[in-house]
Amino acid sequence: MADCTFILNCVHTRDIITDREYQNLKDISKSEKTVINLLDLVMCKGQKSCTCLLEVLRESEVLKTYPQLRDIIKKTL
Repeated sequence: MADCTFILNCVHTRDIITDREYQNLKDISKSEKTVINLLDLVMCKGQKSCTCLLEVLRESEVLKTYPQLRDIIKKTL
């Protein structure tokens, strides 16, 4: 289980989540819970937000930080 702060910052800077949502997610002490809540939040926002999140997860800097994402993304396609 990796620290999800980097992805959280990425989705926040790209306005996928609001400042308030970012603060609420950042305050969760367990990474797994943060990721679950982030995914739930993004899915509730609709297809456009989901697509934006996938684009973030495919960025080279994100993949350098979380190399296992490559395998996860390949399985979802």
